[in-house]
This record gives sequence, C-alpha cells and structure tokens, in this order.
Amino acid sequence: MNHITIAKMMKRKNKQVGGSHYEILSIEPVEAFIHYHLDWFQSEIIKYCSRFHNKNGKQDLDKAYQVSDLAMDFGLGQLELFPFEGDEFLIQYCSQFKYEDIMKRLMIAVINHDYVIVKKSINELIEKYYG
Repeated sequence: MNHITIAKMMKRKNKQVGGSHYEILSIEPVEAFIHYHLDWFQSEIIKYCSRFHNKNGKQDLDKAYQVSDLAMDFGLGQLELFPFEGDEFLIQYCSQFKYEDIMKRLMIAVINHDYVIVKKSINELIEKYYG
C-alpha cells in the first residue's frame, strides 16, 4: 500500500476537525505533500494557497507569503538543477481550483524552491481576489 492510498483511507476514516475547507477537495493538500516529498515550508505554502478561498481569505495568502520569506531567510531559495515541470498528479490537483493556472505555476515554483516566483504567484492571487 502506497502513501497516497493510506492518505485517502485516512481521509475516509477521519473527519476534519474545525471546518470543511479540505473535505470539499477531491485531492487534499496532504496528498500533494506526500506525493512530492515536500518539506515544512513547501507544505505550509501549498496548504494556505489551497484553502484560502474556503477558509481565511487574504490572511491565508499573507501567511503563505510570510512562509516564503522565511524559507528564503533560511537559504532555501536554491533553484533545482533539474527543475520539475509538472506531472499528471499536478494537473489533477490544480484542476480542482478556480485559480488553476496560478496554482499550477505556484506549485511548480514551490517544488523547485523558487520562492521569488512563489511570492509573485501569491501576489497574483491577492490582486485577483482582493484587489
């Protein structure tokens, strides 16, 4: 049994505490974290950008931006030698959002540790939804 299968089983067994902002997604952020072997910084950014529309709005995007700054402060903004360009899982994950194109660009940047592009993508979401 792989990690994705286990995560899906847990999703069915356990109800989300404190809201339904992940239950409405066909693929939850934790499945992306496992699929891409993401660190805390990457996971937090994706979590906040995946839920902002259904939970805390602009505050979640501000938190994602802050985590991006923190990752850069820790020197984690090193670009990958062989950059990730996407896969079928990414397409499926991003297709569940109204802001699919921005989310795809953001996730590719997160996976590649390109926090400059991550921050630009977050700003694009802020501009699009909050002016």
